[in-house]
Amino acid sequence: MLVNAERQPGRPTVTRARAVRHARESQQPAAPFAPLAGKRHYRLGALLGEGGSGVVFRATCDETGQDVAIKLMRDDVARTEAERARQRMRFRRETSLCEALRHPNIVALLDKGEAPDGRLFAVFERVQGRTLRDRLAMEGPLSAIDTGRLMTEVLEALAAAHRRGIVHRDLKPQNIVLAMAEDGLHAKLLDFGIGALLPGTTDIAPQAATLAAEVLGSPSYCAPEQLRNEPPTPGSDLYAWGLVVIECLTGEVVMQGTSVADILYRQL
Repeated sequence: MLVNAERQPGRPTVTRARAVRHARESQQPAAPFAPLAGKRHYRLGALLGEGGSGVVFRATCDETGQDVAIKLMRDDVARTEAERARQRMRFRRETSLCEALRHPNIVALLDKGEAPDGRLFAVFERVQGRTLRDRLAMEGPLSAIDTGRLMTEVLEALAAAHRRGIVHRDLKPQNIVLAMAEDGLHAKLLDFGIGALLPGTTDIAPQAATLAAEVLGSPSYCAPEQLRNEPPTPGSDLYAWGLVVIECLTGEVVMQGTSVADILYRQL
């Protein structure tokens, strides 16, 4: 999560369990290291979120004072040296892909480096807003006008990635941030963690190549060819984009099921 979520008035969403967890986390140290050094130095602040591959902290650049988000590779996931090496390769691949992309509707990579304990980290622009998933969960469907405007911006971000030979492979509401600006909300695409290069793309670092036998994305948004582990294409992203458009208009996930197997059956 590279966003700073804004809670909507009159819509309580904090459960007792979440409140207890927040209280417990607030008593823990804000960050494991200070500062982190890439091309610049960064001081970590509050924990913003965490996922399967990393934890995200709010941070400040010592030299510029810029407010940023730092994704720090998790050290509690890999159980063997081989898994750790694979984790590092995947993290490096994500940063290589992000380095190749510069677009107003893609969350920008600003810097990268290695923490004192050897964990890799990546510095991203910090986006004021919330994810599309949170927006739909809290307020329901978008209007047709808002859906068209925001999802056109997502489409422009995907087109920019495809022109660089990059397929996202994990487009879903969780990976779309609705950034707050003076002229309203704008969509920003994030998380190229399982992105892949199209055949013939040679001007991006080799570590950006797809890793074999890895998780292919979220089943509810995966194109059939992606689930069959076929080579990625821009069409795979467009399939997911279409599903997200429908979800924006209805407020419901299109491909649902009682189990992963059920979802896969519907997709295939």
